[in-house]
Amino acid sequence: MNRDYRAHQLCVLGYIAISIAPIAWISACVIGGMGMLESISQSATIIQTSPILPFCLGGLASFAFSYAKKAAYDQLDAALTYVMAAGFTLVAMQQCASVYLDGMAGVLFLPQAASNIIHSAGAVTGFGAMTLWILLCFRKGVVHLMRTDEKFIRNRVYTVLGGCMIGALGLFVVNHFVTIPYVVFWAEFCMLVPGGVACIVKSGRAGGHWLADKPNIHPLNHYNWKPIERKEKR
Repeated sequence: MNRDYRAHQLCVLGYIAISIAPIAWISACVIGGMGMLESISQSATIIQTSPILPFCLGGLASFAFSYAKKAAYDQLDAALTYVMAAGFTLVAMQQCASVYLDGMAGVLFLPQAASNIIHSAGAVTGFGAMTLWILLCFRKGVVHLMRTDEKFIRNRVYTVLGGCMIGALGLFVVNHFVTIPYVVFWAEFCMLVPGGVACIVKSGRAGGHWLADKPNIHPLNHYNWKPIERKEKR
C-alpha cells in the first residue's frame, strides 16, 4: 500500500478525533443554547444539534474502516482498527439515555435503556480498541538497532498518550461508583484528543512532521536508507 495513502488516512483520522469534542460542545452551546455538557454524547440527544455528533463519528468510523481495509500494516493493525470503527459506528447509530430524549431513540428506534446499552458498549469497544491500537501497533517498527532517534521519541509520545487514554478509561469506572459532574465529558475528551494526536504524529503530516524521520545516510537505517556517497581522491 502506498505510504502516502496510509499517512493521509491517519492524518484525517487524527484531526477528526481532535475536533469531535469541541464541535459537540460549541454546537450545544451556540445552537442548542446549553451550558456545559455532561458528556459529548449528550449533544446528540438535543433536537437542534442531534445530527452533528453522529455525522462526525460516522466520518471517524468511515476513515477507520478505509484504513483497516487498504492501509493497515498487518493483521493486528487491521483487526484493531475494524473493531474501533465498529464501536464508533454503534455510538453514532444509537443515542445515550438523556432527559432531552422523548420516546424511541437512535437509528434502530429502541427504548432509551436499550439504546443506552448499545451506545455505551460501542463507546467502550471503540475507545478500548483505539487505546490498544496506539500502544500495540504504533510503537512497532524495525529492530532496535535500526530505529531512528525520531522513532524512539515517537514511541515515548505514543506511550504517554496511551497512558492518558488508560487514565481516561479509569474515569469511566470511577464515575460508575461516584458521580462527578462533567467527568464523562472530560473522560471522552481525554480519549479522543490523545488518540487524535497519536494518529497525526504517526502520519508524519500536517503537525506530525516535526517528529518524522530526518534524512540521513546511515547504511543501516531502514526508513531513510541512502547510499553513502564517497568522494574520489584526486
